[in-house]
Order: sequence, then structure tokens, then C-alpha cells
Amino acid sequence: MLTVAIPTHNRARVLRQTLERLAQITIPAGVEWELIVVQNNCTDGTAAMLEELSPRLPLRAITESRPGVNYARNAAVEAARGECVVFTDDDTLPDMEWLRAYGSAFAEFPDVDIFGGPIITRFPAPPPPWLRDSLTLVAYAYGRLEARGRGVTLSRTFFPYGANMAFRTRVLRDSPFDPALGPKGTSRINGSETELILKLFARGHLGRWVEEARVEHCIQEEQMTTRFLRWYYTGQGASMARSAPEPGTKMLWGRPRWLWREVVSAELLYRAHRLHRSPQTWIADLKRASVARGRLLYRSDD
Repeated sequence: MLTVAIPTHNRARVLRQTLERLAQITIPAGVEWELIVVQNNCTDGTAAMLEELSPRLPLRAITESRPGVNYARNAAVEAARGECVVFTDDDTLPDMEWLRAYGSAFAEFPDVDIFGGPIITRFPAPPPPWLRDSLTLVAYAYGRLEARGRGVTLSRTFFPYGANMAFRTRVLRDSPFDPALGPKGTSRINGSETELILKLFARGHLGRWVEEARVEHCIQEEQMTTRFLRWYYTGQGASMARSAPEPGTKMLWGRPRWLWREVVSAELLYRAHRLHRSPQTWIADLKRASVARGRLLYRSDD
């Protein structure tokens, strides 16, 4: 028995595409599966859409009222009947052999607890020139995880994330996702999967790359903007700010003094370079400015 889990928040339109694809994928012989969709404070037409599609899928719709993707993920793990949980997002198109590939990997590597596969970015239209020219600099912001070939072992420097990852269920029940991390409403603190997987590696759990388990990540129009990149990299800065300042660091209004300088200088450099430099240059500046802003704004007691 395998469990596919999808957390969602008010994205009925894009979620429908994902579920339509899941209704067509190849199911391994002799394998049962279930699909758990966790409605995380949904107020749109998600519930009605799930009811409409339920005859075509082994679907269980559950709700999690606490806002945050990791509350939703943990709710899916607790409800899962499968020995393994395969996570994807509400804006992906899994390959037709996606579940077969994971099922084969689970059987072939019984001593492995962490799995992941490629994530291919799919844009609704050609990206604007500035994004096209700098896409390699912001690949993680769009969930891109390139193919690495068969037989690759996951490690502390190469591991999967949200849109295409899988675990033995018992492992996640012992070590759940941290609800303080991940997207939560209009804010986010990056590092959700990173923190968990690195913790599992430190405890001796093994990971395996599943090359054939591919998904396409469907980028939305509003994500092809500098506003989206600011939001994403501000979340990365917030994640970095969870570490305590070095002893002896000079502080100003509860933040390191050097960080105030970094925020101002990085933002000014971004604005100046955007006027006359290449996208590769000012996108790097935008990342730096956003990370600095996230580090400045984050408070551990928020």
C-alpha cells in the first residue's frame, strides 16, 4: 500500500490538473494506493472539486485548520495507510510511470527510507527575457531538480524537496516536519525539507535517487515576476536567521549591525544595477537583498 499526499490551500484550479493526471498514471501490479489531499484552510471550491473527482481516484480528502504546509504534511502522514508516503504539490504533473518507479524503488531498496526524483519546470508561456537569461540562478525558487542518472545515492549535498519526495511512513511518524517552516499564508521560512532530511541523514537513514520518478512543476503566471522571487528569497533569509548571532556580535535594535548595512547596500545595488546591467547581475543582487531582508525581519519569538 502506497500513499500519495498533496497539501493544498485555495488552488482548486491548478490542483484539478494534478488530480486529472493522477487518474491516468500507471499503477504497479500488485500494489494498492491511496491519495490523500489535505485541505489547509481552503475557502475556494476545492472541496466541491474533490467530491467531483473522487469516483475516479482512491481519494481521501482531509482538513487541517492550522495554516502551514507542514501542518498539512504531518496530517497526511498521520492519516496514511501506506507503508510509504509519496509527496507532491498541488501544481505538478507526475509522469505516467511516476508511481511505478517509486514502487519499484521501495521494493528494491528495503533499507532505504528517503527517496526523490527529478522536478522539471514547466512555464505557461515563454518566460520574460530577464528570467530566461537568469533561470539557472533561481532554479530552486521554481522547484527545479535536474536528473542525475540512475544509481545515485542521496547525500547531505544532494537531496529531494517538496514537489517530488518519498519516505517510509514510520520514519515520518518518528520525525515529523517542523510546522514553523515552509509556506504559511503570505509568509514563508525556507528549509522545511532540508532540515528534516539532514536530521534523518544524521540519524543514519539512507536515501536513494529515483531517476524515472519525474514530475513537471507547473509555474504560474504570477510566479514569473521579481515580486515572487523577493518573497521566496526573503523566506530563505528568514531560515538563515534562525541561527543565533556569533558571540560578541554588535547589535542594533535586536539585530546585528552589519545586517542593517547589508540590507541597505544590497537593495541600492540591486536598484542601480537593474538600470544598466545584465539580468544575471541584478537577479543576483535581488537575491542578496531579499535574503538580507528576511534575516532582518525574522524573529524567533514571532
